[in-house]
Amino acid sequence: MVEVSSNKLGAVGEALVFGGDHIPLQLEEAVTSFVEQNYRVGDPAMYTVKSSRGTYIEARTTDGKDVGWRTDGLITMEWSSPEKAEAIDDRRLTDRPQDKQARFPVDVKTGEYAELSDSQRAVADVVAEANTQVHPTIVRVGINGLPDEYELSTLILD
Repeated sequence: MVEVSSNKLGAVGEALVFGGDHIPLQLEEAVTSFVEQNYRVGDPAMYTVKSSRGTYIEARTTDGKDVGWRTDGLITMEWSSPEKAEAIDDRRLTDRPQDKQARFPVDVKTGEYAELSDSQRAVADVVAEANTQVHPTIVRVGINGLPDEYELSTLILD
């Protein structure tokens, strides 16, 4: 029997968020809502959402310390500004409709007690306070009913 460690639970959570063709609808809706509340968005907004596994972020704290954070994933949201949406309506659009972008570096925390490490929190705080279009995001995944251990068999072909 193999024990299900907290690292394995974390990997399951990451796979649930970033393992498919699309991020979960709840997460996409949360990012869309954030953009609509914090940016000027055209009507129609013409959203596109892209996601990828992990990215590395470096920052310098207020006391001059360099810190880094390897996130579990990155969500990039693109949308049309009001000016671009007007051009779409007037049929004057000659290029792609999305002219604005925000990025959401994501750390997935699985289980009741999972938290950012001190260095992750330091980077997230610096990035969140900066006047950029980068918004650190924490996604909590609750997984109930998983076994404490599992069986494993191995077959090596030669």
